[in-house]
Amino acid sequence: QGQPYYGEEAYANYPVVHVSWLDADVFCRWRGARLPTEAEWEMAARWDTAEGHVRTYPWGDEWDDPASRLNYCDASCPLAGADASFNDGWALTAPVGSFPAGFSALGIADLAGNVAEWVADWYDPDYYAISPEVDPQGPTEGTQRVVRGGAWGVSSPDLLRSAMRSHYDPDAHGPGVGFRCAISASAVNP
Repeated sequence: QGQPYYGEEAYANYPVVHVSWLDADVFCRWRGARLPTEAEWEMAARWDTAEGHVRTYPWGDEWDDPASRLNYCDASCPLAGADASFNDGWALTAPVGSFPAGFSALGIADLAGNVAEWVADWYDPDYYAISPEVDPQGPTEGTQRVVRGGAWGVSSPDLLRSAMRSHYDPDAHGPGVGFRCAISASAVNP
């Protein structure tokens, strides 16, 4: 709503926004974790283990009943170009996990909508043409970092697909960009 909510108890379960890649990286390391790679993020968002295929959206292949699946720019959104045919009830960000019908097959919340997320990778538009097929770790250098997922200010179904990717300067931040931390299984189960 244009007012800071850091430290406000009412927003304890909301995603953190207005954070740069640099800040997100430092926070995850402080927690003993890291930012996920782009490949890890996409697998979490798209891979359906039961069916053995990738999905278009975390919940499946169809843009159906979006108001129950994700927080995006719909009738409650204050931005121009909002999709007035649905209303998820949130003008901006929503509490994490508010849309269980939109969880990925792996049970992960908010991989489409709410906030887009920084990942570890540098951005290179041609990287996937030369990357390893298994667990690509991203380019070793670059000038911009990758952001995955859609945000509350996005209304186009195409821009909310799990395969969509954006890129920004590592010191950029905004009201629709946040992050999540990851930890390797080997760190949990040595």
